[in-house]
Amino acid sequence: MEQGFRTERIPMKTKFGYSMGTMGDVIAFNFFYAYFIYYLTDFAGLPPVMAGIISMITVWFDAITDPIIGGLSDRSKNPKGRRGPFLIYGAILEYITLILMYTVMPIDSVAFKFVWYLIIGCSFWLGYTLFVIPFLALGAELTQDYEERNALSTFRGIFIYVASWFGTAGPMVVIAFVERAGIGEKWAWTIGAVVFGAIALIGAIICRVTINGKELIAGESNMKRESIGRILISYFGMLRYRAYRFYIYMVFVFCIAYTMEQGSLVYLMGNKLGLSAGLQSSYWTFFAVFSIVLLPLINRVCNKYGKLKGSAFFYLVATLGMFICYFTQIPNYTILIVHCFCFCIANSVYWTIGYSMMFDTAEVMEFKNGTRDEGKVTGMGSFAQKLASSFGAWGIGMLLAFFHYDANAAVQAPETMSGFVKIAALFPGILLILTAVICIFNPLSREKFNLLMEKLAKKRAGEEVTDEGIENLF
Repeated sequence: MEQGFRTERIPMKTKFGYSMGTMGDVIAFNFFYAYFIYYLTDFAGLPPVMAGIISMITVWFDAITDPIIGGLSDRSKNPKGRRGPFLIYGAILEYITLILMYTVMPIDSVAFKFVWYLIIGCSFWLGYTLFVIPFLALGAELTQDYEERNALSTFRGIFIYVASWFGTAGPMVVIAFVERAGIGEKWAWTIGAVVFGAIALIGAIICRVTINGKELIAGESNMKRESIGRILISYFGMLRYRAYRFYIYMVFVFCIAYTMEQGSLVYLMGNKLGLSAGLQSSYWTFFAVFSIVLLPLINRVCNKYGKLKGSAFFYLVATLGMFICYFTQIPNYTILIVHCFCFCIANSVYWTIGYSMMFDTAEVMEFKNGTRDEGKVTGMGSFAQKLASSFGAWGIGMLLAFFHYDANAAVQAPETMSGFVKIAALFPGILLILTAVICIFNPLSREKFNLLMEKLAKKRAGEEVTDEGIENLF
């Protein structure tokens, strides 16, 4: 597809097919963050601190590969497309390694298991990155319209929460079914990875077929070869742009909050509340339903008042609810569902409007350097996301140890029970306040974006333009 501005509405068929790729993204992502540390501590038999270290290192590895894959896809000369070929290779590797991650090795050595899960975890994130960075970069290519990007992100958001259910509630449904069939819980996790990993792979294939021929053809400046070293160095230059820095700040802070909340829930539900696998599954069902119901409201508010003001408002509302839940100490299932709704508000904003914000920064880069670097924009954002998530995962492991969590104990100590609530509600709530503040001070408002697009159109037409009126974006 030719290079140029796309401001027309995206056909529903394209929205649907592209959004199916979310299955390849979100199922695997949630399967990891919701259960990997728990699986390592309670089934693989690793100490909490060691499980946290494995999670942190594997996500660091992923964070490092994100910008590399983003840059390589920007400069790809593959006749089948810059992004498309990466999708299939990554989805296949992701599927194979997801299964291995949730399979217990028949070797008791803690050292062996540490190395094994570290290698498999890194391989999983490599496959994930090969798929998800080009996939997300396509979102910025499909449209350059401010509100249509919100619409695309919101439509994809529906698939995000269907996929989230598969990656979070799905395993618990499988465990409950397998246990009734008399098969051990350890194998239930492997079966769950096989089933839901296959759904992720199918979604990735549908996305690949849909976007075939719809990628933008980059200009000549995008065709210059770059070494991996130069690609990595170029990312430091991207951080010079003020608008992009604020986006990265938001990603970093929110993703620490997200990882702590999501990763601690299985401990809160299983140990503090004593919920069965079926009830834990119902939590994630509520999570998916709440999120989907909230999406039209979020899209409408952010279109009316702008992405930044709308997002800040919803983050602060979510924070208030999280604090109220913390002060109740989440004593029962009802309050747990209230907590679920509150975090869904923040979560839905980030995973839809947050990506729309990221797409907008691609034009900031193009105005200054003349290249379309959606892959780099996505790669750096994903790098910040994974780096933050690794700190969040490491923090869970350290805090579990600090609050004296014992995976072998029949009943946890009161201090440990209270610690679960702090990790799930108090600490994420504090971080959501900071996320809202960052949105408030982000300079890339709707007015600035529209002015940027006017200047960029003139620049593409060969006219001389200045950055007057948009200088605070840079």
